[in-house]
Order: sequence, then C-alpha cells, then structure tokens
Amino acid sequence: MHLFASWCFVVLVSLFMSCSSRPTSSEGDESVAGGTAGMGQNEGGAGGDGCIANGEGGCDVSGSGGTTVAVSGGKGGAQVVAGSGGSGGAAGSLAGGAGGKAESSGGAPMGGSHSAECTSLPNCDGFETYSTSARPAGPWTGFEVTGGTLAVDETRGFGGSKKSVKITVNPGGEKTARMRHVGAGLLPADQIYMRMMVWMDAAPQGAGHWNWMLGEGNATQATGGKLSSAFIASGGNLTGGSTWMLYGGGASGGYQDCFAAAQTKLPTGRWACYEFHLNSKTNTGQSWVDGKFDELLAFEDAQPLTGQCLGGHNFTNGLWYVPRIEKVFFGFKIYHTLNATATAWIDDVAIGNKRIGCPGPTP
Repeated sequence: MHLFASWCFVVLVSLFMSCSSRPTSSEGDESVAGGTAGMGQNEGGAGGDGCIANGEGGCDVSGSGGTTVAVSGGKGGAQVVAGSGGSGGAAGSLAGGAGGKAESSGGAPMGGSHSAECTSLPNCDGFETYSTSARPAGPWTGFEVTGGTLAVDETRGFGGSKKSVKITVNPGGEKTARMRHVGAGLLPADQIYMRMMVWMDAAPQGAGHWNWMLGEGNATQATGGKLSSAFIASGGNLTGGSTWMLYGGGASGGYQDCFAAAQTKLPTGRWACYEFHLNSKTNTGQSWVDGKFDELLAFEDAQPLTGQCLGGHNFTNGLWYVPRIEKVFFGFKIYHTLNATATAWIDDVAIGNKRIGCPGPTP
C-alpha cells in the first residue's frame, strides 16, 4: 500500500505540472484550435510580439514601422495572439499557408496593398480620386509639358489600384512632361526624401540623359556665390538604360553641368520602386532602386564617387553643393535626342523628411 500510494502521488504531481505548464493569455482565455494547419510567425519590427495562428490558411501579418496590423484564423483554427511591433521595425508581411508554410511577400516586383501603404503615409498620392484623362490636382501644380502628355490613366495601377499617372514624351530633341509637388508643408527644407513607383515597358533610348525626380533651390549661399541656383536629379542614360544622377544650375557666364553614372539597369515590364534623398546641411545625395542602395549614385560632403563635369561647365570644381530645397518635381525631363516615344506610369508618389522606403519589405 505504501508503494502504491507513492506511485499515485508521483502520477498526480506529473499531471498537475503538465496542466499548469500550458500557456495562458494575459488578455483573456486562450483558445486552442483543432485545425489541421501549422503555424506561421513574423515580427512587425524590433521588439514586436508577432503573431501565432493555427488553422488552414496560416497567419497574415503586415507592419510598417514595426506595427503588426492583422491576424486571421483559418478554418478549424483559432486566432491566438496579435502582437504590437516595436519602434523602428521594417514594414513587412508574411503569409502562412496550409500546413504552416510561410512565404515572404518581399522582393521585386514589389507587392503589398496600394491603398493601405500609401494612405498610411502623411504625404503619399495614389491618384485614385482624380478624374481619368485629366491632370492630377491636390498637391500637384507647376505642370511642364512640352512635346508629350501627362494625365491620370487607368491602364495600370500599382498594387491592385485602378489609376496612376501616365507620362509620355515624343521623339526628338529636348522635351518635358513633369509636375511639381507643392511640398505639403515640408518645403522649403534642408532635407527631403522622394519616392515613386514606376512602370516602363522599355527604358528611354537615344543620345544623352534625362531625369524624373528632382530637387532645386537657390544656391548662392550653398556654393559661396558660384551658382545662383542648383538642382540635383535622379534619372538615367539614354544610351545604356542605366541610372544616373545629375547636378546642374545657373552661374554667372554659364551653367553647371555634371553627372554621375552607375551600372544599375532600369527595371522594365514591372513596377519598380525609386527613392531619392537630398540634404543641404551635409551636402549629401542618395539613390535606391527597389530598396537597394546605389553607392555609385551617392555623394557626401559634396564629393561624388563617380561624378564628372563637362568642360567649361564646372563652376564648383567638381563639388556637388546641395541647395536648400524649395521645389521638387516628378516626371520626364529629356535633355537630348530621344529616338522613340518614352512612356512611364508613376504611382504612390511620396515625399517626407525621413526615408519612406518601398511598399513591402525592402531587400
């Protein structure tokens, strides 16, 4: 009897520890699912609690700046925990399928929800509210269209949206099809970040170069009187279909004309994310394509890695001084000869005083 009682005591203690070791929820009772699928997990940012879900269909989490947004339970399963991401986390999403399979939605071409990502930003325009075939309103002004077109279009829209702005430039010499953002209280500024999603069926071809994101301002103070005005722009090369950065401006007796070239090919046949950053305090310029930093199209302390200036158009001795940014432009500015019509659709255009990033996780 003594041995039997001891054995019973051990069994009871084991059962008690097994039951008491089950996790509980601090927000209420935990639900346990009888579904057949496994588990997917992702963190919405540094310090995020992430999400756990059982059931067929797995778990969806998306975040921006470290915030998890939604958790859904599948058939036969229960949604268990919805965590809150920590500050500074990267936007991301993870989808879990039947059996617990999880796949990231990052990478190019960029995915994600057009409306959720763009409307969550303070200064982003997805062009959905504007009339088709008309020029966009809202923060857009200063339209410069010579030898081309610029209008809201329904041919393509990023991330499942219906509209974007279609820009075309006809073949021939110097032409423009661009629009200016009023700044939404951010301009003038010592620092500005610009972002846009772009679809091109083919890169512009011809002789020379072009740009499509530009910041400009009075450069008298920044250059010590060497230039009266200056612009720095992100664009491309007509002969190679690769990315370029341009530095120009007005000077007494002429104009500044400098460029930096990279080997990054312009993506075609899909949506691509382009970012551009200027800082007049540190004389810095930076470019990203699909979230990847292009070190050849960057400069700091006014010194570009690959920059060069045309003879007779180098009033700053090769230094790229960033003016205080007063205006920003989006759209084509073709400086030389274009062989065929250049066409681009732009969407989810955003500006800010800190890096905006691309929809979905950046590489």
